[in-house]
Amino acid sequence: MIWLPSLGAVASVPAPWVAVPDLHGWSWGLSEVARRLPGHHIVLLGDLFDRGPQVPELMRQVRDLHAAGRLTLLLGNHEAMHLASLRGADGRAAGSLGGEAVSTLIAYVDRSSLARYRQDVDWSGKVALPWAALEVPGHDPLLAVHGWLPSEDDLRGRGQPGWPHWRSSFLWRRLGEPGCEVMALLPGTSGSVHGHDPSPGGRFLPGEGLGSWLLDDASAFRLQVLVQGPRGVPVMEQLRMERCGVPVLV
Repeated sequence: MIWLPSLGAVASVPAPWVAVPDLHGWSWGLSEVARRLPGHHIVLLGDLFDRGPQVPELMRQVRDLHAAGRLTLLLGNHEAMHLASLRGADGRAAGSLGGEAVSTLIAYVDRSSLARYRQDVDWSGKVALPWAALEVPGHDPLLAVHGWLPSEDDLRGRGQPGWPHWRSSFLWRRLGEPGCEVMALLPGTSGSVHGHDPSPGGRFLPGEGLGSWLLDDASAFRLQVLVQGPRGVPVMEQLRMERCGVPVLV
């Protein structure tokens, strides 16, 4: 754990690490990251569920890597919606899932079970962190979070049952939305790493400290990751699925 002035105690991820954004039901990217970078701790930036057809297989991988101490999972807005819907905390969450959840439910019915679906959703709610501090040698840590930087409203009720709310801004907001025009530098950090960004190829935002990285949403054939290099400086790399089915880092 590390103490950040604006957030309090935050889970710390030691170097070296690799940050992996929204996998959305595709398991091939996580398999390749784990194989190619066996000495790196994997930080998933949330959104494992929906869209892709391999959610049961992906969740099995995630749970195995987490049990082995190789993976940290952050909460995404899709996990938060499934949790709220499953627990009946807010009827609007089920409505917000819409058609994107159909592929998830079909995958569990076809190749697993709805009981396993409930177990996986519940497990993600127990182990997923709202954010984490990624260690960078010689610098303050980078804050890793699914969407936008946490606000004061996001912190209200922290530690209470039902926190964080599935509509929390740190799960949903993106650069360019009203109030999200500039990426701030939180005290005690040297920058930040985000998923939930739809721009192809990812984006780097220079600024105070090391800057901020906004990683591309995963597709069926492309995955942007942030790898901590041999000198400790993070570097964006793209993992893509070739036609022959063999993933390669480019």
